[in-house]
Amino acid sequence: MIGISNDYTFRQTLSPTVTDTPMETESSVSPSDAAALRTMLEYWAARAVVDEACDTSAIATVAALAAQEVKNARQALDLLRAGAELAEQHGEAPVTDAHIEIARERVQKPSGNRLNLRSDEHA
Repeated sequence: MIGISNDYTFRQTLSPTVTDTPMETESSVSPSDAAALRTMLEYWAARAVVDEACDTSAIATVAALAAQEVKNARQALDLLRAGAELAEQHGEAPVTDAHIEIARERVQKPSGNRLNLRSDEHA
């Protein structure tokens, strides 16, 4: 069994048959800095976004914001996606820093250091 979680307490709910394994390995991933987040975002944007649909400066902005706030690639991708959806809703291309900033305003940061999109995201 492979378990991936941000919360290691999930192991307390596993049955003894699952926890009685011949080998157990834990690894953790450190929070990402802006450079690492930018590399990941560029990689995924190149595969998920139409060519020239996203300014490289917008990717850099998302990476910098995510590095400051959450240090997490998943939330960085969420912010980039929200910026792309905003640009698409307005018939604008490419995704720019302005789209990212507006999308960021629609993102709330509750306790737990995780960015979540509010329900008014598509308003």
